[in-house]
Amino acid sequence: MRSTGIEFRTEGSSVLCLRYKVSPRHGRADEKVVASFDVAVDRVAPHVAAVLTAPERQRLQHWLSDRHTLQQGLRHEPLENTVLESLPALLDEAISAAASAEDMDIATYQLIKRKLTTLERMLDNVESQSQPDKLELKVMNDEEVLKEQLRTIKRRL
Repeated sequence: MRSTGIEFRTEGSSVLCLRYKVSPRHGRADEKVVASFDVAVDRVAPHVAAVLTAPERQRLQHWLSDRHTLQQGLRHEPLENTVLESLPALLDEAISAAASAEDMDIATYQLIKRKLTTLERMLDNVESQSQPDKLELKVMNDEEVLKEQLRTIKRRL
């Protein structure tokens, strides 16, 4: 992360424009929401443009373009591919949750173990692996890509 900049994050039905500055003393970013707009908007709205600098507006335009490219790609991709491509990030979240869990319901524990064993068996039976067509995203981070994948899965289930 750069020492200062702008980041765009979806939360619910809004896109937040977060200006950040990394504190040299603490090494963590202080974020401030400078604008927000409806997630359905696909261009830089006037009220947003008014509070962003020219480079920030350009970065937002790239982010919106990335989101459109990703949505188009997900729309034409089989649901199975989207589910499998999002799985590593979901497993990372599950690993973090398990690492911090002090207790777990026995039924949940057993179900997760069975599902992971079945998944491992299914993966061992995959006949070939190929390089996916990678979308060229300029600005959108992996967390936002995952959110978009999960929204796509939710809509299509």
